[in-house]
Amino acid sequence: MGADLFVVAMGGGHDHFEGGTGAWTDTIHVDGAGHWTISLDNPGGAVPFGSEIDFSAPASRHIQFADGGEIDFQQIERLTWSFGP
Repeated sequence: MGADLFVVAMGGGHDHFEGGTGAWTDTIHVDGAGHWTISLDNPGGAVPFGSEIDFSAPASRHIQFADGGEIDFQQIERLTWSFGP
């Protein structure tokens, strides 16, 4: 129970994260971003700001990295990223 932070990076293989329900903010942080794309089941209400996206409703789907790794996720309220090594 509580806000969860999932930290991911390219080279991590295939993972699955589920944030859960409640009034907490669950976040995925992509470290040393590299090349990646995000696919959302419902992109409506996504508000990008700098290096983060806040979702008006919990988001589900996946992140695909250039090296073939991917992250499937459900019930995530925020996505952040950073660049660099």
